[in-house]
Order: sequence, then C-alpha cells, then structure tokens
Amino acid sequence: MLDYQLQGLFSVVELARVRAAAEPRLYGDVLRRAAEVALVGAVGFFEAFCKHQFAALLTLYPALLAQFASRRIEASLRLLTLASAPGELDKTLGFLIAEAHDFGSAKLVNGLFRDLLDVTPFSKEEGGELDAILRKRHLIVHHGGILTSAAAAKEGAVLPSGEAFRDVVGVEADEYHDVGEFLLLLAVKAAVTTVQGLKRHSHDLADLAPDRRAAVELLLRAVWDAVEA
Repeated sequence: MLDYQLQGLFSVVELARVRAAAEPRLYGDVLRRAAEVALVGAVGFFEAFCKHQFAALLTLYPALLAQFASRRIEASLRLLTLASAPGELDKTLGFLIAEAHDFGSAKLVNGLFRDLLDVTPFSKEEGGELDAILRKRHLIVHHGGILTSAAAAKEGAVLPSGEAFRDVVGVEADEYHDVGEFLLLLAVKAAVTTVQGLKRHSHDLADLAPDRRAAVELLLRAVWDAVEA
C-alpha cells in the first residue's frame, strides 16, 4: 500500500505545480508548501508501514514473541490494553505490541526488527539519509520549518551552516520526489529483508498454516508489482 500512498502524494505536488503556474507571483511558495505537506505525509506513511510490517509478521508467526520478549525484558503491555483489544487476541497482539514501541528513527526500526527476526533492514548510509529526512520533517511539523539551535548544532543537520531561529527549512518539489522514491525503496528492502528473516525462523514457512503462508506472500505484493524474498 505504501507505493499507492506515495503516488497519491506525488499527485498532490504535481497538482500544486499546475495550480501555482496560474499564479506566477505565488508559484514558488505554493509549490514549496505542497512539497512540505507531502513530505510530512510520506514520512508518516513510511513509519506506519514499518510498524504494520512488524505487527503483521508477529501476528502471522506468534512464536517470534519468545525471542523478542527475551531481548526486551523491560517491555510490557497494560492489562487494560489487552482487555480492550478488538476481536481475537491472537489476531491483534502483534499490532498491540507494535503500537507500544517507537518506530521513529532508522536505529529504532533496525533494533526492533533485529530483536524480532535477527535482521536489520537499513544500512548505516541509508539510516543516515533517513534520519536527515526525519529531522527535516520534525522541524516542519514542530517548529514551522524554523531551524532550531539543536538542529543547527548537529553534524550534518538540515542546514548546518544556517543561523538558528532565522533560517527556514524548505522542501522543493523535486526534493520531495527524491524523498518519496527513497522511502519506497527502503520499504521494499524492509519487506524483503524481514520476510527473509521470517522464512529462516519458520523453516521456510513450513511451520505456518496455509492461509498464513499466503498472507506472508502478500506482504511482498505492491499495487503494480511484486518482489521476491
């Protein structure tokens, strides 16, 4: 679904480009604002994808919980959360556990999938690029795009040479397209890597019932294409 969602955001930016062309005086500002909104949405969709991938894998193969719990001994779920879970608990437990964890950085996502499946989807370089996108999204959402002293002080921050509280972080339309494509590639890589990890743990899915094996394969299917693991 992530490719479908990102394509929708691409369309938002391109519609803004068409609309802005009719108002040359506002062209740059309108397009930048649309690109900012699209970037914020893309990051949200990507984080949701990572969280739902984790939840789906744990739901499809609950035996993974033993390893995850042994590596996250401080983790817990409130009894009220369990009691209020909709439907059968075995179909929602993975999502409840995912909901209780933070997927807001490359390091956190790698750590969660490492503890669940012994895989880390993102390389150091990919993680650095993703975290730069996340920092920019944070500045836009929480500071109106104004560069903060904390961001300015970071090595490799969004605008490392800028002056805090004065410079504004912007997103150009072409930059958004690059970000969207990068996030989609990361999602494909995460899907393949985590399904490969599940296959190793479940003896190439032999431990799963037929309907669950079919569901695992669906995790690799995109809107227009499919990938293999």
